[in-house]
Amino acid sequence: MTDLGNPNATLDRPPMELLADRIDYETLSDFRKSAFRTMQQLERLRDWVDGPEASGARRGLALWVLGRHKDAVPELQKEANNPVVANCLARSLCELGRLDEAEKVLTQAGSDPHQAATMLEILDRRGDPDKLLAALEKNAGVLTPADAAYYRGRAHEQRFEAEAAIAAYDDALRHDPTHTQALFRL
Repeated sequence: MTDLGNPNATLDRPPMELLADRIDYETLSDFRKSAFRTMQQLERLRDWVDGPEASGARRGLALWVLGRHKDAVPELQKEANNPVVANCLARSLCELGRLDEAEKVLTQAGSDPHQAATMLEILDRRGDPDKLLAALEKNAGVLTPADAAYYRGRAHEQRFEAEAAIAAYDDALRHDPTHTQALFRL
C-alpha cells in the first residue's frame, strides 16, 4: 500500500482517496492517520464529506472518523455487511448510547478481533464487570493481548480494584506501547 521509496506516500494522499479501492482494517487505519496528519488534510476531509461526491460507506466512514456519529449511522447501515463498516457502525451506535443496536451489528465478534473489542467496549459501557470478564474469557483467543489486558483492567476498575487495574493497563502497554485507551485510563 505504501511506496517503498517513501513510507509516508499513502498518508500523503487525500484521505478520501484511500478508501476508493477497498475497505479493510489496514486501509481504515491509514485513512484515520491521513485524515489527522495535517490540518489541511482534515479540512479537505471535512469539505469532501459535505460535498456532493461523498456517499455511501466512504462518507459514513469519514463521518465516523470525524466523530459525527449521528450522521455516520445511516450511511454505514447501507453497507453493514462489510465487517469493517459494521464495526464502525457499532462504535457509532455505542457513542450514541444505542448499545442494544450496536451489539446486533457485530455478527463476527467471535472471530474478528476488532469486532470482539467493540463488543467488550459495549459491555464495558454497561458497567457489569462480571459480564465483561465472562465475555473476555469467551473471546480471549480472538482479542489482541493488549486489548485483552485493557478490558481486564476495565473490569478491575469497575470493581474499584485500582492496583489490579493499573497492573492490567501496564500489561496492555507492554504488549502495545501505543494503546491509547490504556494510556488514557492510567
